[in-house]
Amino acid sequence: MTDAMNASGAELGAGDAGPPKQIVGYCEPWTLRAGESIRLKASSHQPGPAVIDVTRIVCGDPTRYGPGFDERDVDAIDSWSVELGEQPLTPGSYAVADVRGMPAGGPYIGFRLWVMPTNVRGWQRIATLTAPVPESLECRRLTERDPDDDLTLPLPADLQFEDSQDSSPDPSRVDLALDLVDGQLMARYPGRGIFLGQPHMGMVPLTAHRWYLIETMIDTHADKIYLFVTTSPSASPGRDAQEVSLGQKGVAELECWTFFEACGPHDVEDSVDDQPFEIYEDVRREMPSWSDQGRALQAWGVDPWPTTMFRYPPNPLFLPERGWPEELDPAELWLGAGPDGERFDGRIARPVVVSGGSSCTWDLESDMAARTATMKPPLVDDPGAGRLVLYQLPTRATTGPAWDGSAHRWIDNPAHFDAIHFHHDDLYDAGWETTVEATLPDDLPSGIYAFRVRGSAGEDRVPFFVRPAAGAPTADVALLMPTATYMAYANHRMLFEGADFIPTKTRLRPEHAYIRDHPELGRSHYEKHPDRSGVMFNSRLRPVLNLRPGADGWNFTPDTDINVFLEDLEVGHDIVTDEDLHHEGIAAIAPYRVLVTGSHPEYWSTAMLDALADWQREGGRLMYLGGNGFYWRVAFSEDWPGAIELRRAEDGVRNWQTGPGESYHAWGGEYGGLWRRQGRAPNEICGIGFAAQGFEKATYFVRDPGADSSRASWILEGVPGERIGTSGLGGGAAGQEVDRYDVRLGSPDHAVVLASATTFGPDMLRTKEEFEGSVLFPTPDPYVRADMVFYETPNGGAVFSVGSISWFGALARDGFDNDIARITANVVQRFADSEPFGPPPLG
Repeated sequence: MTDAMNASGAELGAGDAGPPKQIVGYCEPWTLRAGESIRLKASSHQPGPAVIDVTRIVCGDPTRYGPGFDERDVDAIDSWSVELGEQPLTPGSYAVADVRGMPAGGPYIGFRLWVMPTNVRGWQRIATLTAPVPESLECRRLTERDPDDDLTLPLPADLQFEDSQDSSPDPSRVDLALDLVDGQLMARYPGRGIFLGQPHMGMVPLTAHRWYLIETMIDTHADKIYLFVTTSPSASPGRDAQEVSLGQKGVAELECWTFFEACGPHDVEDSVDDQPFEIYEDVRREMPSWSDQGRALQAWGVDPWPTTMFRYPPNPLFLPERGWPEELDPAELWLGAGPDGERFDGRIARPVVVSGGSSCTWDLESDMAARTATMKPPLVDDPGAGRLVLYQLPTRATTGPAWDGSAHRWIDNPAHFDAIHFHHDDLYDAGWETTVEATLPDDLPSGIYAFRVRGSAGEDRVPFFVRPAAGAPTADVALLMPTATYMAYANHRMLFEGADFIPTKTRLRPEHAYIRDHPELGRSHYEKHPDRSGVMFNSRLRPVLNLRPGADGWNFTPDTDINVFLEDLEVGHDIVTDEDLHHEGIAAIAPYRVLVTGSHPEYWSTAMLDALADWQREGGRLMYLGGNGFYWRVAFSEDWPGAIELRRAEDGVRNWQTGPGESYHAWGGEYGGLWRRQGRAPNEICGIGFAAQGFEKATYFVRDPGADSSRASWILEGVPGERIGTSGLGGGAAGQEVDRYDVRLGSPDHAVVLASATTFGPDMLRTKEEFEGSVLFPTPDPYVRADMVFYETPNGGAVFSVGSISWFGALARDGFDNDIARITANVVQRFADSEPFGPPPLG
């Protein structure tokens, strides 16, 4: 290891702030009540002893703009002395089905599937069918070199095995493996292989983002392996001209009689009309005439013996001279992977396994949120037998080979959305062993807490959120921690990869340097997968390095600035999270008179938004202390706890957008994208909505001329002067992302605009959804504005919104002795008062 490498093997950035992290962890759950249990799962690249304790994070902001890092020991919870070791991360989504209920295969055993590669570079495993080594061969294992090895056929000269490809098969398994090697197909089983990329075959590589019907089969009697590929006509005649395997039939027609049946070990001319070799009989969707259909098939494949076969790898156990068993017992079908860690970037649809004259497939059209798919036809009476089980959360509700644009909501025509998109970097659950488990005291105060892990290799803090014990008294005020937003940004890479609206940084804190150096952590909703598809699913069941005190200036750390402000005010407050609100609905916030948001509550599920609206109708008082809130719709799933789904449909500030036909959530079938496009713009819930973003500088608010004579003048008591929030993080209280009052979008007519900010830098531009027929706009732009508003809601409730993410950065100036802190305190104290607000004026 050189000096430029850290102990985990990652290269150090030239200007990183601090030594590289060695200890990381995550906890389950993120949010719990006092009296409940929580588990920490920790790992260290340098094994050794560590001490773990629980601390309370009052403020996680160590910067000079904040009130200072404030961490307090929790004496009520004992510490632990542990030995930390390294726990690996193994990303990559895949699916596995147990097919041991199928009859033994012979002479033909194999599979057929539709495949759309989305990344054709490198060596990838599309699918694997495994079988145990037959007992008849167990006695033939050799301990010395077999002299017949010299008779093996060579591997194609232009194909070399990578280090990741195991050159020796598992002696307990027979794998029929289908690989994609730089766009060319290869099928192999122990001792035999066929590669369609050999120069004399003239086969062009598969094209990314095109559907292909592929089938591969073993003939156990002849010791042959078959591999065929075909594709249907696309919408592009130009692209079709490049496909040597182009069939002239559509998806359904190609599936009726496949190439292996027509041109494999059995000749079309010898078949009797409507009496083909029917290996797919069990799964056919249609039955056209065999004589007409069979002769119309076109695919790429040749007789595999001897010119196209090669010995892969040399293995004396399976030499044909030693005899091949007449039957194999299929065990498992792997999709998007192999049993030895191989992975695939692309989509797979309509998989079919053939064995013993029978065939089976799986229902990928139903229950898009489920972690399993049902086998059909069922092999036994047990409906759970043969289920296809999904791992690491591959993408569902994606268009399949039959999709033709006639349906955009998968519920309307599920057969057009029967594909699963696998990514080699998907990571839903790290699956680490529990390091320590803690049961919290029943009387532990609600707050932000963390597991503090300290060892010889370094330290880590893993935050979690504690609510009052069930049945315990609550405060009048609650701080809503936006955990859905934390999940959306989990391990975001924007600080070093950049984005449209954020420049890259060369000096990273250890947390972001770790994310850069360890791509196996998985990505956020702000990145694309390596195949350029957007990250639609995100999880907290893994280390989330930007959810650390001081890790960056977005989301969690700023929200702790609001937390410490409430502590300093001594009004008394509890902690509630987005997940609590989603799962419990209004019951999660019903005990509270006042709900204070974090600085950036951007991502909301339908259940969350419904609960907040219902709470407001019952007299709840909302303080929205941020910007760009209530913006994107997300979904949760009981089948995949700890994860969210996002579809960036239509419009909005986004780093990627959903593909055609894929704007509806797999989890629940709702239309994704902006809440504004659902008829529920943020203005409807908090009086203002996302207007503009820019990060060069923050600025000040200007007092509205009518504010001091309005019914909301009490909010500005003790705040002299026309300008408000003239200093703070970035230069003022208004900045980063700002929200505007707009009656057109649902802002209440009776709201009082107390102050507005307009003097931003030239980088502060209106949001994309505000552009219509032209990108030209006036300067200054009347839509680029941050508005501070107040208005009343039913049953004595009210709303106060500040319209700026940068508000938090001005709270702590001069020890909370400033105009922004005074305004916020005025509102908190009045909102916490039981006296109801009067009804809004009519007209």
